[in-house]
Amino acid sequence: MIALLLGAFLGTVNGTLITFGKMQPFIVTLAMMTSARGIAFLYTDGRPIVLGEKTPPFLTFLGEGAIHTENFIGIGPIPTPVVILLITVIIASIVLQKTPFGRYVYGIGSNAEAMRLSGVNITLYTTLYIHWRVDFGSGRNHRLVTIRSR
Repeated sequence: MIALLLGAFLGTVNGTLITFGKMQPFIVTLAMMTSARGIAFLYTDGRPIVLGEKTPPFLTFLGEGAIHTENFIGIGPIPTPVVILLITVIIASIVLQKTPFGRYVYGIGSNAEAMRLSGVNITLYTTLYIHWRVDFGSGRNHRLVTIRSR
């Protein structure tokens, strides 16, 4: 849960710097990644964090488990992270193609000034919605990677 909240917080910081500071998104996210890695390095004294046997079985299944599909579709087991990826891609595709939020994301990415002139609050969408959601998902993905590396 801490990884998700931290990802959401850092996404809000990124979005605020990009929107109000008029900074380039690539530079801001690269600087945030470097800062976060440096803080993690200092916090752990440069040692990896090993969860070992303390990992709950449900989280172990999410990171290392597999869904056995031999009886359903005739192929071998599919790793759980791959299933999570496929579900995420399907949900993201539906949201981006079928909702006003998705149209705003595409519009802001292609021509933010035109979206602003058409009445979309660019500041709100860039700061809170887009960067917050992306970094929240990033926190979820890092949690899965941490579980796999035990």
